[in-house]
Amino acid sequence: MVETEEDSYDPMLALWQEWCTALKDARAKETERRRIEREMVARFGYPRVLVARGAGGRRDVYATTERDVTRALVGAADAKERYGRLVADLDQQQERWDMEAQRLGLDVMEREEDAAWKRVDALTARAEHVPARSLRGIVVKLTVAVALRETYGAEETEFPWPILGAALTDLQTMTGA
Repeated sequence: MVETEEDSYDPMLALWQEWCTALKDARAKETERRRIEREMVARFGYPRVLVARGAGGRRDVYATTERDVTRALVGAADAKERYGRLVADLDQQQERWDMEAQRLGLDVMEREEDAAWKRVDALTARAEHVPARSLRGIVVKLTVAVALRETYGAEETEFPWPILGAALTDLQTMTGA
């Protein structure tokens, strides 16, 4: 679409450019975080311990937290003996995960990804309140809505439908409808 003189006065278009850059950055950080996490899982899996509960027909379960271990051992005759060993093993696995996460930059990437998505959210919230001054501005508002519905898998009653209402209000104001 060729920019018109009308477009040059539309604050929504400047916000749109900023939003596109922020979304691209958030998606790139998400992709990198997932790559690091997949690498870690492939190398040694998530931190977890197998709690054997075979007696009495109870199935064995994996515990990923100390609380999970406690729950899994309820009613076991040797719960106290096994608890310490299982928690120590889980702690050791968690420590290995944390060290590898730090070495590969997962913790940093998670923080950067979170900040990037917060930036997208803040710009999206602004888009609901920045008036479009051209038809192109309304088009980009609606494009933001569609892109985020696909990104977040939102229901029609959830976000981004408020932005659609804002775009409709802009259209009504521009057309006098």
